[in-house]
Amino acid sequence: MSVRLQRCPRCQERVQPTDTHCMSCGLDLLEAVQKLTASAAQSAPTQRPAVAITNPAAAGIATDVGQDTRIREFDEQLAEQLRAGRSASIVGGILGLLIGLAMLLMGLGIASKSGGVGEALRALGPAYLRGAGLAGLLASPFLAAVCIGVGLAGLLVCVGQLHWAYTAHQAIEDVKLGGRPTVVGISAFTIAGMLIASFLFPPLGFVLGFIFLFSKDPDTHDLGKRMILVAFAAVAYILLNFLWGLAANLRAPAATGPSPAEAVPEG
Repeated sequence: MSVRLQRCPRCQERVQPTDTHCMSCGLDLLEAVQKLTASAAQSAPTQRPAVAITNPAAAGIATDVGQDTRIREFDEQLAEQLRAGRSASIVGGILGLLIGLAMLLMGLGIASKSGGVGEALRALGPAYLRGAGLAGLLASPFLAAVCIGVGLAGLLVCVGQLHWAYTAHQAIEDVKLGGRPTVVGISAFTIAGMLIASFLFPPLGFVLGFIFLFSKDPDTHDLGKRMILVAFAAVAYILLNFLWGLAANLRAPAATGPSPAEAVPEG
């Protein structure tokens, strides 16, 4: 009877079938297997153990060979998926970088001709939207703010996609070494960039969010829902400020005739 170890008998750290020594304490695992095999054979000469082991896993002895095999097959399938997604993630990061830089430079160029970056940032505030109305959405300060914000969002997406590719590479290497792969999910940088872009440019949030809703990946599906909600919030923010400004203009006194001083006849 051969014994296969799941954990080191000395330090209880998890070991792989291909390991010859424990990575934590340096125990010779091959020698330990021989000793455990010999001990098991001596204690069960008639195929019936003299002492019942109530917790084999605590001694580092595998109790479910099929489970380890299934986990290993699942990890290898995951590694194949990560290899396919790694290249796409790198391409997405490069596109995010190029689009982000282009939008950022465009926004800075527009801002330099319309009062600077400070004026562009003020165009996102309620006071500007209430005073300028919907026409203000096409004015230079507001366009500059949108371009700068979307450019920064593109740079965040670039960082997030490259981070995802690096994490995927680490997970693939873990599988190659026989370990459990690192958990790979959407980077916080990518999430932040997509939400910022959805708020500043709602059509982008609606389109990409709707596409992400059909993804089978739970994280991508959840990101799509959040992008749509943020886009709706941006539209509501603009409309509420427009209606506020419209109501304020309607309440303002209208000069429909001459002032009392002008109405007094001369002579």
